[in-house]
Amino acid sequence: MAVNPSGTGNELTILPLRSARSNPYTVSAADIANGWTQPVEILWADNQSNPEPFPDTLYTVQVSVQNLKGVNSPKALYGPVQFEILTDGSSAGGGRSQGIIAVIQLLTNAKAGDVLAVHAYAVHD
Repeated sequence: MAVNPSGTGNELTILPLRSARSNPYTVSAADIANGWTQPVEILWADNQSNPEPFPDTLYTVQVSVQNLKGVNSPKALYGPVQFEILTDGSSAGGGRSQGIIAVIQLLTNAKAGDVLAVHAYAVHD
């Protein structure tokens, strides 16, 4: 039995996917004392580093931490992350999302001088 196409919709759709990486973040002694990093900003951009916000905040995010330099590597240095979606509140771009802010939990093996990067991947729902 053959099924004829309905003539509506697309056979293939391009997922509205964004990925971004933070600048390197160096863990400070104050971070160690607190047990977490200062907020790390990650902005959505196109492949020429131009801002490319999501039109709204209806997307799912996966965040991971890359250890660029760890004084106590390969022991565990970082735990789960907490993040918040950045929303543009201005009238011109109201409701758009420029990126996220992440806070990284530091485990007992983390030391001042460790360097990390945060990676974020988002898919619009």
